[in-house]
Amino acid sequence: MSAWSFSRIKAFQTCPLQYLEVKVLKHYQETQHPTTVYGLRGHGALEHRVDSGTVLPSEFAYLEPFAQGLLDMPGHTFCELELACTKDKLPAGFHSEEAWCRGIIDVLKFQDTTAVAMDYKFGKVRPTSQLKLMALLVFANYPTVQTVKTRFLWIQFRDKTDGVYHRKDVDQMWEEFEADAAQLELAHETGDFQPRPSGLCKAHCVVSSCSYYQRGNRR
Repeated sequence: MSAWSFSRIKAFQTCPLQYLEVKVLKHYQETQHPTTVYGLRGHGALEHRVDSGTVLPSEFAYLEPFAQGLLDMPGHTFCELELACTKDKLPAGFHSEEAWCRGIIDVLKFQDTTAVAMDYKFGKVRPTSQLKLMALLVFANYPTVQTVKTRFLWIQFRDKTDGVYHRKDVDQMWEEFEADAAQLELAHETGDFQPRPSGLCKAHCVVSSCSYYQRGNRR
């Protein structure tokens, strides 16, 4: 299997069969919700504004104070930074065969031995362990970093969720993700991708070949 990411793990946990058909075999293409499409445009606009000073398009002009706040934060700035590591937690090229885990950080600031990793969210406030994984990728790729501060920026709600992680805790931090990655790897080794019916089947799944398509767990 190719390198896993936070989004691939979550897709697999939602429904192994949908993950296989959409993410791996690409027999189907996911239908993007309007909020997702808007969020992708917003990500792009903020990336170009913060990274190269491009003026925000009119629909995102309201984000200028927010973008300026990111620029005013101390430290060297990286946007849409691609990071990967090997299974031994050593640095790896993002697209290399040695990559085991990978992720993309919306904004990363370096401040001496501290890094600040931030992720824009245009949807509902739903904190996850995504930035915990990003912190681990920072530790794996930047050995001088001892502390990673993380922040989800909930754009539509003018809110934020902060976290702080320390290098001394990396082994314990990896345990959560290693267990999930092991389940994903086992499915790829055995070819066992069973459907996981839920309410999402009725309106949010494109895998029409599945027996639960548009039905959920009703038979």
